Formats: sequence, structure tokens, C-alpha cells
Amino acid sequence: MTGSNKRGPIKVSGLVASGKVQVRDTSESGQDTAGVDTQPAPLAESVTALQPVAGTASNDTAANQPEAANDRTGNSSQANAADSTLDVQDHKVAEPDLPRMPAAQAVRQAHPGVQKILLALIDDSPYQPRKEYDPELIDALATTMNTAGHAEPIRVRKKADGRYELISGHRRKRAASSLGWTEIDAFVEEKDDRRAKTETMLAAIGSHGLSDFEIAGLLKEALDDGMVSTQRQLSAWSGLNVSKVNACLQMLQLPPSILAFLHRKPSLFSFETSRVIHGLLKDYPNNLADIERGVERIVDGKPQNTLKGWVLQAIKGRPDTDNDRSMITSSGKLFFTIKRDATERAVVVNCKSPDVDMAAFEKKLQAWLEEQASSVAQTADGSSGADQAGSK
Repeated sequence: MTGSNKRGPIKVSGLVASGKVQVRDTSESGQDTAGVDTQPAPLAESVTALQPVAGTASNDTAANQPEAANDRTGNSSQANAADSTLDVQDHKVAEPDLPRMPAAQAVRQAHPGVQKILLALIDDSPYQPRKEYDPELIDALATTMNTAGHAEPIRVRKKADGRYELISGHRRKRAASSLGWTEIDAFVEEKDDRRAKTETMLAAIGSHGLSDFEIAGLLKEALDDGMVSTQRQLSAWSGLNVSKVNACLQMLQLPPSILAFLHRKPSLFSFETSRVIHGLLKDYPNNLADIERGVERIVDGKPQNTLKGWVLQAIKGRPDTDNDRSMITSSGKLFFTIKRDATERAVVVNCKSPDVDMAAFEKKLQAWLEEQASSVAQTADGSSGADQAGSK
């Protein structure tokens, strides 16, 4: 149809993989009317939207069509263009149908070494320095894992008895158990004891919520085990700055009575508070009982930053709203606390250790009280006799 505005099929040629194609618009007569290069298109969309031109010879049938054969022998560049010619059947580009999968499944596909292991077969590492697991943090982690899946597998090593020992993932294991999971994704690695210990300790340093006191124990273990020999080497090994390494290790030099609090609750106070305590002990070496009472206030929920002010007030003799309290310790363990109420002239002794034989303790206390009563009575009688002799 001469002079018609009707457009012929749009032909697209070029290398699809390069993202650049050449578009030619032909009329019904077959003559080219325009030729422009399009902007680069995404590969996935190009492959989805473009279909082979109807009637274009394939490699299997080209030999039976003389014109196509002549084109290939006469002009190789034209032949290549003909082979790559495509017809856009539909101008609407379809969305690529990409697979959707949970994060855990994606991780297993990306890392073929990941296995599913029964939680019942996984043991904590004996080299794990963490002694305290915050239930609220475990619940928060469980919520994340339940929503997003287990995107980060734990790391374990297989033991001779067929069970598995954790290298990293102690918190994730607990979160999975709280969700009722029976198995978990894991990397199973070959590690000897020395390597497993080193990697477990380093993984713990980088994990969330490890307290300064737990870090202190980890650092001391590295020194005692000969992994490093100086604090500077310890800093490089652990990734902590030298100042924090030194401050954490100093926590282990606190008096046994104060260490007893940290052994029961490792996150009780930070290395900054430990520095405050060391400063108070240096300035007031005879007031350990006041400092102990200040630490006990932190146990009761008072802020750490109130410790120094409260202790100084107690030392300077300002009115004290709390009862006097002393602690009896041995080998870093707390056995008894003693409260004194001056207004009631009363002393309350609390036993903090389950190893104490309370019946025997009561008998000894009673015997001591009888001695005190006898001593006080004799003193009173002597004073009375002296008063009577003086009156005569």
C-alpha cells in the first residue's frame, strides 16, 4: 500500500547480552524507514520480552534457504545481523519471574556446606566465656529468627561421640530452642581443641552483650594459656584497644568480697565502675565496708553512677538511710551478710551459701552469745561491787 502510514513489524537486532540493540522500522514494502540505537536495557527484561522473528531461518533450516545461505557467504556481518534479528511481539515488558525463598534456604543454596542438625545433639563449648544469658535479649533474637528465618548458620565441630560442640551461636541455639525448633542450620567444621578454643573465644568477643567482667576472664585465659604474652599482643589478638584490655583485667584485682557480686552477676557493673571502685579503695583503704555497701546498692537496682557519691557521703558520716551492713566472704565467695539496726539494737545475720550447716552454725552462735552474756554480766557485777565499796 503506497503512501500508507501503516507501519510494518518492528525488528530488533544486535547483541542482547550487551544491553544495546538496534531498532529498524519497515514498511509493508520491506524497506527500512528508520534506524536508531536504543538505550541499554536490563538483560532480564530483554530476554523476557523479545521473541524470535516469525519465519526467520534457524541454524537447522538455513541451509535449505538459498538467500540466507548467500547472505552468509557473501557478507558475514550481514549474516550475523540476520541471525540475531528479533521481532518485538508485545511492547509491554513483563516482570521477570524470580524465585522467592526464605533467607535460610537462600543461605543453604549459597553455602553447600550448611547442614541441618538436631538441637538435642549440640553442646555448649567448654571454652565459651559467657556466663550470663539475658532472657529479654534471647526473646528479641527469637522474634527476629521467627520472622526472618535463620539467615546466619551456627558453627560447630563434630565430637568423637557423634555429638556437636558449638564454636559460635550459643545465643542463637537458645533462641531456636525457645521457638520450639528441633533443628538448626550449621557449618560443621574440623577443629582440634586448640583451634576450637581460640575461635570460640574470638567469636565471643565479637558477639552481642558480653559483659566487661566476662571479657576480663577471657583475656586472662588467653594470657594464662600462652596465646599471647603481653597486653599489647592481647589487644591485637582480641581487637580491643589497649586501654580497655587493661581496664578489664583490673576488674579481676578487686577485693574478693566485691568479686563475689560479679561472679553471681557478671553484668552488674562495667570496667568504668571498676575504675571508680579502685580509686575509692586507693583513697580510703580503711573503708572497704562502705564501698561494699555501695556496690550492694547497685545489686538492688541503684544506678552505677551514684556509687562514688554515695560512698563518699557514707565515709564522711552523713546521715545514712540504709542499715549498716557487712559481708563475710571466703575465697571470693559470699557466705553471710550482717545488718545492724542501731535504733532497735538488733543484728540480723543472713546466710548466703547453701553449703553452710545452719544447725551447727546456730549452736556456735548460741554458744558465742552465752559467752558474751556472761562477760557482760561479770562486768556489770564488778561495776556494782566497786560502786558499793566506794559508797562505804
